Amino acid sequence: MSAPMNNSSCYYPTLLHFIRGMLKDDHMSEDIAQNIFMKLWIHREKLDSTQSVKNYLFVLAKHEIYNIFKAKRTTMLSLLPQLS
Repeated sequence: MSAPMNNSSCYYPTLLHFIRGMLKDDHMSEDIAQNIFMKLWIHREKLDSTQSVKNYLFVLAKHEIYNIFKAKRTTMLSLLPQLS
């Protein structure tokens, strides 16, 4: 395991704060943060030693948040005809 992977948990509070700021939901934010660290662990062998773990974590968070907003939007749009 590379040195940056050993220190990746130090980014958890900052990452969680970022996710909470976007979602405004504590429980969902914690779940997403845990999932992101799980993905980091699963893909640890694929990470380049020159790649920034912090940047990788925040890119994963951005994609997860985008997917949640996309799913919520799709759900809301599918409900609109029923409300008319």
